Amino acid sequence: MEYQGTPVIFHKTGTRWYPTWHPWPGESLTLTVTRPQGIEGQTMTIEKSLLTFSPGRAATTARLNLTINSSQGGRHTITLPKDARLQEVKIQGRVRPIRQDQNQVVTLPIVPGHQEIVLQWVLSSGITTFYKTPVVDLGMNSANTCVDIKPGSSRWPLFLGGEPALGPAVLFWSELIVILVIAFILSKTGWAPLNLLQWFLLFIGITMNHPAAPIIVAGWLIALDLRPKADELTGMKFNLIQIGIVVLTLVSGACLFFSISNGLLGHPDMNIRGNGSSAHLLRWYHDVSGPVLPRTWMVSIPMWSYRVAMLAWALWVSFWLINVLKWGWTKFCTPILWSKEQLRKPKPKPHQQAHWTPAGQAREQTGPDQETDTRKDAGPDK
Repeated sequence: MEYQGTPVIFHKTGTRWYPTWHPWPGESLTLTVTRPQGIEGQTMTIEKSLLTFSPGRAATTARLNLTINSSQGGRHTITLPKDARLQEVKIQGRVRPIRQDQNQVVTLPIVPGHQEIVLQWVLSSGITTFYKTPVVDLGMNSANTCVDIKPGSSRWPLFLGGEPALGPAVLFWSELIVILVIAFILSKTGWAPLNLLQWFLLFIGITMNHPAAPIIVAGWLIALDLRPKADELTGMKFNLIQIGIVVLTLVSGACLFFSISNGLLGHPDMNIRGNGSSAHLLRWYHDVSGPVLPRTWMVSIPMWSYRVAMLAWALWVSFWLINVLKWGWTKFCTPILWSKEQLRKPKPKPHQQAHWTPAGQAREQTGPDQETDTRKDAGPDK
């Protein structure tokens, strides 16, 4: 709006633009009101999208959550994967009778304003060793895109990846390099009768369950190897070292027991981290994506493979532990198992006197009550 003539008295009233004129008699005011020309652009925005895949052995369940904001009503189309069978469509929490056509296209009714849309469908293909998410076309660019994969408890994820995004990573492989370096260092120190391969196998099996357990077991083996240095100690100091080794042995045995039991009955800890991901939920995030949602992939094997590997490791640990316990017992009880020497000073003995013969020869020491007359034993010449 533009004006000519009488000047405006004030422009605003509070926080509202409210121009006001008070013309005097004979004055004129001309107001020119025009409508700005519209700028070309989209009238609908996908503010958020969440695509979740739950692959099974023979089929995959998929779910798409959309948050749409539109200034005009109309229709919008979304293209599903080729072998998808649409199960349900919800708009604002209500199920709508919407079906897909032969080209896997789903037409959604759009109303002005904010709306939540949920689509669910089933794919005829299940989980594979190399699983890659299928193509889903939203028909327009979207923001805040998340792609999730739920591998389930029957799969062992090994490697993850996808289009450039903020997503999960398997940190166990970096830990494996650290384990190899530590095993190499310990094998060169000679602190325990283990070579590089034995240190590596011992650590890799325990680390699959808890990263702190290998430190305890390694400390136990090193303490047994350094046990002979405690032979120079006596009394309570020696006994305290023996007690500490016993406690460390019990804790190490518990770590090995739980590692074997969790390996045979539990799930491996691959230390999957990033963007709120875990072994049961893998999530990738894009701030802005194109019409086709980003595709991600996962390399996994059946969980029974992990069970078989842990069974072989448990058998190896059982035979290895027999030899280690023999070696450790020898170190522990040689030369003595327990020191009986007391730290307190011994009581003083009774006073002893030395008696001399007239010839100056010393006699045996006797107590006051055992003194005898040496002259009775002397010969006639003495």
